Amino acid sequence: MRRESRVCEEFGELIREIKGQDSFGQAEIKTGISQAYLLAMGRGKVPQPDIIRKFAAGYADRHPDLEALLRSAGYEYEHPKPDMVREQMAEYLVNTGRLTPDEAKKVLSELQKDPVDLEEWHEGKSA
Repeated sequence: MRRESRVCEEFGELIREIKGQDSFGQAEIKTGISQAYLLAMGRGKVPQPDIIRKFAAGYADRHPDLEALLRSAGYEYEHPKPDMVREQMAEYLVNTGRLTPDEAKKVLSELQKDPVDLEEWHEGKSA
């Protein structure tokens, strides 16, 4: 069964704003989303929430508002679980060339063994 395509101008505007002056090729490298699909998103085509999250993770350096992106696309925002945040960060680090895929797997494996309490870590940084 094929899902009906939705288009939302507000969503497309947010995508274009976050992508900025990056070419579609640069955006594809950052996000792992094909150029054609990114073009459609920029025109307001609403993808599944996991694609929106992937886009936001690729542009983490620009601090996109994931909640606003999801809501503009008609989805409810749910706070991410720590494992999802770690995986998205690892994917971002691989996409930006800061880690190899093998290094990212190793980091994720180590975090599974000895998880970091992000709230505790943040409190320690601000003290």
